[in-house]
Amino acid sequence: MAFEVAEGVERDEWERAAEAGAGVTFFQTPAWLHAYASIDPRLDVAVRKFVFEDGRTALLPLLAWRRWRGLATRHDVSVAGCYAGWLAPDGLDRDQAHAIVDWATTHLRTFTWRIAPFSVHRDVLDGYATRRDTTEVLMLEELAGEEDLERGYKPTVRNKIRKAVRAGLAVRRATSWDDWERYYGLYEQALARWGDRATTTYPRALFRALHDLRSDAAKLWLVTSGDEIVGGSVNFDHAGHVIEWHAAFDERFFSSGARNFLVHRVVLDALGRGGRYYDFHPSGGNEGTRRFKQSHGSTAVPANVIDLRGPGARETASKKLRSFWR
Repeated sequence: MAFEVAEGVERDEWERAAEAGAGVTFFQTPAWLHAYASIDPRLDVAVRKFVFEDGRTALLPLLAWRRWRGLATRHDVSVAGCYAGWLAPDGLDRDQAHAIVDWATTHLRTFTWRIAPFSVHRDVLDGYATRRDTTEVLMLEELAGEEDLERGYKPTVRNKIRKAVRAGLAVRRATSWDDWERYYGLYEQALARWGDRATTTYPRALFRALHDLRSDAAKLWLVTSGDEIVGGSVNFDHAGHVIEWHAAFDERFFSSGARNFLVHRVVLDALGRGGRYYDFHPSGGNEGTRRFKQSHGSTAVPANVIDLRGPGARETASKKLRSFWR
C-alpha cells in the first residue's frame, strides 16, 4: 500500500483531528503529550502524519526520548502506559490500519502501545498484541439516572456512600494550584505507604502542567472534611470518554467511604453532562484494584498492549498477528 509519512504537524491540525476522530481519548491529544513532555528536557513531541493514496490522513502521536547528540533513542506511543492510537478524521480502512502498525513495528526502535478501548479497527490492533489486559468501564449511555447507576453498585458500595454522607464529607473541583499541591501531598504520603510496591512515580511538575491547562478536559476532584482535603482523583475527559487517571487518599478516611463517594460523585457529573463512558483505566495487574472497580457495576473492555521493549518482543507480535489471521 502506497503512503507517505511526514514528521510533525501544526497543533491546530492535531486538535482538529482529535475532535473529529472516533474512539480518541485525552491521551492522544496535544494537551496530554505536551504536558508530559514538559517535565523532562530529554522529551520531544514527535507526531507522524500518514498520507494515503486515496487522500485520507492519520496522525500518530509519539514522544521521542533524545539522549545521544540529540538523536531519538526511543519512542513512546503510549505515554506513561496510557491509551494510544491514531487520529483519523476521515476514517481508515483495515489495510490502512495495518499499514500504520506495520510502519511502527518496523521504524520505531522499541515502544509500548496500549490500545484505546474504543479504537476504530481495534480488532486489527489486537492482532498485534503481546499482552492481554482489560479496563473497567461504566457505560453511561445505558443509565437512566442516579437510581439506575446505584442499582449496579454492590451493597457495600452503596453503604460506604451513605457513610461518607453521614460523616459530612463533600466533593468539589480544585480551584487553585494550592489545591493541587495539597493533593500531591496526599500522593506523597501514599507513595511512602506503598514503598517498593509503587509501580510508577509521577513528579510534581506533571501535576503543575495539568493544572496550568486550566481546562475542563483535565479535572482534579477533591474530597473534603471541613476545610481539610482528604482525597482526590485526576480525571480526563475527551468526547464524553471520562478516564480516572490518578487517585490518592488520606488513609484515615478509607473507612469513611471517601473513595467510593468520590467515584459516585464524579460519575454523576459525567452522567449529567451527557458523557458516554466512565473508564477506571487498567489496574496494572492489581486484582484488589480491579475488584474495587467492578464493585461499581463496570464492564470489562479489552485494553490490550503491543509491547516491543523486551528481547524477542517484535517476533512475538509478528507471530500473534499471523495467528490472528489464520
